[in-house]
Amino acid sequence: MVSDKSHSSAFNFLHVTYSKEGICHCQLSRPPVNAFNTSLWTELLTLLTFLEKHRYPHLTRTLILSSAARGNIFSAGNDLTELHAPSTSRSRFITFWTTCTLFLARLYKTPLCTIAALRGATPAGGCCMALCCDYRVALANTTIGLNEVAIGLSVPKFWALLLQRTATVTSEAEDMLLRGTMISAQSAKRLGLIDQLLQGNSIKLIGAAFRLAETSSHLTEAPGRAATKLAIRGAFADEWESYANEEARSAWESLSEPTVVHTLGSLISRLSTRKAKM
Repeated sequence: MVSDKSHSSAFNFLHVTYSKEGICHCQLSRPPVNAFNTSLWTELLTLLTFLEKHRYPHLTRTLILSSAARGNIFSAGNDLTELHAPSTSRSRFITFWTTCTLFLARLYKTPLCTIAALRGATPAGGCCMALCCDYRVALANTTIGLNEVAIGLSVPKFWALLLQRTATVTSEAEDMLLRGTMISAQSAKRLGLIDQLLQGNSIKLIGAAFRLAETSSHLTEAPGRAATKLAIRGAFADEWESYANEEARSAWESLSEPTVVHTLGSLISRLSTRKAKM
């Protein structure tokens, strides 16, 4: 178990702080772009479990997720080396995918009030994490979407369903999915994917997220809120979680296809070359 005092030092890729107002601020910190690997998903799941079991509701009622990365990025999504079959193994991928799914499904139905503070690129897994939160606050430079199709992959089933559930216009959400489109913060707000849009920098973004948490505190203290959230989201989250193993096995078969292996390998090579030039 992770204790309060050693909490931040217990993680390699998360910066975790607490406020006296009952807010936990978790910053993703896996340089350079907060790509999700098994370790990062595991740390996120460990934190969420700790908050739910040992701090909610008396000590912590709200979780804010943000980015500690340099530059304009929330998260680049899943680490491609976890998806590239020659770079991993079947058993490792299944562990990766089931851990990812367990965290996202749990985040979606957690009794905690959850706020995603977004800036810059928020594709794929970063987008899905944000959609699992109750509220999304974003800087105007944010771009968001499930862009898997654009890089030659299929969108995970429940990620696609979640986008459709969240968007106010289902047909536009479907078009985004089929095209692998990333949309601007302004378009995302119109579509209901972002709740609050801000001009400014990271300091203003985090300040806005904390103000939202503080102004919602009277609701987060009410047991009826958590029960209502579970009634609305629980069945979907449970079905999502129960599908994790089946999806992991079928996804591995897809990722092992030569065309997909080639596509991901080429993308990894291009990104490595770009990084070397920076």
